[in-house]
Amino acid sequence: MSQTSNLITGTADIESWKGIFVYVELKDGKPRDASLELLAAAHRLKESLGEEVSAGILGKEVAGFAGMLASYGAERVYVAEHELLEHFTPDAYTSVLSRIILGNKPSIVLYPATPNCRDFASKMAARLKTGLAADCIDLKINEKKQMVQIRPDFGGKDLSEILTKTRPQMVTVRPGSFTKLELDTSRKAKIKKVDVKLKPEDIRIRILDIKQFKVEGADDLVKSEIVASAGMGFGNKDRLQIFEDFAKTIGASMGASRPVVERGWLSRERQVGQSGKTIAPKLYFAIGISGSVQHRVGVENSGFIVAINNDPNAPIFKFCNYGIVGDLFKVLPMLTEELKKVNNKA
Repeated sequence: MSQTSNLITGTADIESWKGIFVYVELKDGKPRDASLELLAAAHRLKESLGEEVSAGILGKEVAGFAGMLASYGAERVYVAEHELLEHFTPDAYTSVLSRIILGNKPSIVLYPATPNCRDFASKMAARLKTGLAADCIDLKINEKKQMVQIRPDFGGKDLSEILTKTRPQMVTVRPGSFTKLELDTSRKAKIKKVDVKLKPEDIRIRILDIKQFKVEGADDLVKSEIVASAGMGFGNKDRLQIFEDFAKTIGASMGASRPVVERGWLSRERQVGQSGKTIAPKLYFAIGISGSVQHRVGVENSGFIVAINNDPNAPIFKFCNYGIVGDLFKVLPMLTEELKKVNNKA
């Protein structure tokens, strides 16, 4: 890994900043899974720091989610409700969240690396005069109690470790990089209602209308417990039928390597890896995929990885749990037929 450091040094009295704060983004009127995953990441950091895990949620009527956030690991929940927070706007959300951060001074602030948060977090960094590490896939605490922010660089060929000299230490984390804690309704949190002061003239952007479009494959890869991905080993699009049969037989969502997507064999929403989705299913099949670093960073948190490839020296065999060296056009149909027999007996 290469290592770089944030050069911004504007924040004084670093020792007074304590705690791990998670920004909870809403989607379709409820907390995103990506934000709940960050509560698990915060608890992992807490093991080294021993500091409180808090969460902040902004919206029109969001107080009812405080108990849910506690069940997923928040020990303190800041609730900011206001008519002007009904829809995300950078002006309103930056104004409110920056006041929460400055009023409570958490050492670490985590955001999901979603489209809105990539925009929002950068504005927060500018407002707070601190650094921001974007699109990270892992976090850890070093011997100096600093958060080490790990992200892919150079097209996924290397991983950089980033340190932030200012406070708070802020980072956006790819969805799927961590696994949510088990829901536990016995967990409780301290609830803090935030006094929100906003006026319409404070907001330069108005949301006039929202239209939602369903994109096939956009969500199921991240949420699925079983994912199978196709690589260039299939040779051409017409040969993907045996892959689709296999995925259907085992109830898997279909993913793809970058070259498969670039050739139009499967849609971009199904791309897994550095420039696609980061996923962590319980079971992952990499079929005809060599396993470059770009692909590895998107799947290495999977519970169990099975690889099928005819090249015994393929990188995928260095990090999979179970590998089959063989012709996928022979191996995959055999596996599918055997699994169909098992399904029929069940």
